[in-house]
Amino acid sequence: MRLPAFLGIALLGTLSLGACSALITGGAAEASKVGFDPSRKAVPDLDAEDYGLDGTLSQADVLAMTYLEWPQSYDAVSGRFGFPAKRNESTDYYQTPGGQWVAVFYDGAVATGYSISDSQ
Repeated sequence: MRLPAFLGIALLGTLSLGACSALITGGAAEASKVGFDPSRKAVPDLDAEDYGLDGTLSQADVLAMTYLEWPQSYDAVSGRFGFPAKRNESTDYYQTPGGQWVAVFYDGAVATGYSISDSQ
């Protein structure tokens, strides 16, 4: 899978993420880290329903996502990136202005990671 060119910028510096912080469980940071998972499909499945909202991520939003400490809470993700364009039982789908999809994967109310589609 080829990553979008603008993600290469992620390696050049740091970024303040504001409302997104590591999910804290019982006073200790969750040990398992998934984050970017290119093996998972980022294009919405047929069972994904339109959420009826904007659901777009800017290039800066996608870059910010690369800096997150995973896992994240649902509230942290939706608070920072807004509500998705589409969703199903375990995945929220956002679209970039360039036509790519960004999928955020959940286990219950915990965001475990994300994937980015190739250009559509």
